[in-house]
Amino acid sequence: MVISVEPAASAEVALIDEPLEAMAAIRAAFRLECDKAGIEHQGFMAPLTESDLRVDPFDQSVNWFGFWRNPLGLLLGSVQVRESGQIFAEYDLTLMHPIREDCFVEAVSVWGTPEALKGELRLMSVTGQPLT
Repeated sequence: MVISVEPAASAEVALIDEPLEAMAAIRAAFRLECDKAGIEHQGFMAPLTESDLRVDPFDQSVNWFGFWRNPLGLLLGSVQVRESGQIFAEYDLTLMHPIREDCFVEAVSVWGTPEALKGELRLMSVTGQPLT
């Protein structure tokens, strides 16, 4: 059975039950990446503001998507949990790096499976020079 759900067009967006194990692992991995850099950030601990199921047109798998949005509706972060269990998630941080003066942190990203997530901070140069 293939399920196809179109994203809601109105401001009232239904939440599809989130995969709790995956979300717990994602939030823990986000926290770990932030902690390693000394970043205090709680935004990704907030509940998702919307979620839905989408059918991949290539393999017909049903995948779960979740989103964090601010009160104005601007996207702050997203999560994809594929039917296979693979995960990709990112959350915008947009703040100066607490240790490195040559860059700011654009976002935190994680990928993998709930049992083996890898993560990184996405850094951008404040000087325009390549980061080393």
